[in-house]
Amino acid sequence: MHGKNTKMKILLSTKKFYDKINYPGGYTKKEIMNISKSYPFRKYINGKVLDAGCGTGMFTLAISEMNNVGSVLGVDFSNSLKIANKFKSKFKIDNVEFKRVDLNNIDEVDGKFDTVFCSGVLHHIVNSEDVFKKLVKKLKIKGNIIIGVYHPVGRFFMNIKKQFIKLHKYFYFLDKRFRNDYSRKNEWILDQYFNPYEKSFTRKKIKEWFKKNNIKFLETYPKSYSKGGLYIVVGEVEEVVGE
Repeated sequence: MHGKNTKMKILLSTKKFYDKINYPGGYTKKEIMNISKSYPFRKYINGKVLDAGCGTGMFTLAISEMNNVGSVLGVDFSNSLKIANKFKSKFKIDNVEFKRVDLNNIDEVDGKFDTVFCSGVLHHIVNSEDVFKKLVKKLKIKGNIIIGVYHPVGRFFMNIKKQFIKLHKYFYFLDKRFRNDYSRKNEWILDQYFNPYEKSFTRKKIKEWFKKNNIKFLETYPKSYSKGGLYIVVGEVEEVVGE
């Protein structure tokens, strides 16, 4: 367990990191349209959507183009929202709003949502389970929550590469995207290997979170751990007796 001072140091160092490293720094309308049409769990995304930890807004804008989505609120605690708003204007998307909000204070956001999307975020937060509980409270009854977190087996292999990559740029070639001359390869390397804090969760642990918070487990992808470690879990808020 981390003490209060340690938690604050991690929070500040993570914020400083994301203020400096805005990944992805840029994207095209074609990219967001491809995501909106191909994202495997788009059938669970509908109505009023909260993108919790939206970063530069690529997924937020993609969600806004999905069928059955009315409006999307993207929240983040970093200055990456400047990029998000830039592309919102560039693509002339008017059903999206961005707000600077720390997820620890998500209860300050008005209203409830039909869908909460939170991918690539909780594993960088010290009190991740507490934040998860707060996100669940922002959902309507029968609303869906979709979270993407690192799996310990998948990250085991990434962390081995990390030890070399952090030693010298020469070892960047160990990363497949870097070798393939990925257009955002430098931002990718920093995001994947130099983040100041990360942890990982087994499916069993996430399902325990679901059970404790009255979430019905629906689906997970991939079925086994992914090579990069990230996997997606979908759940539905079950009706609470007496609510």
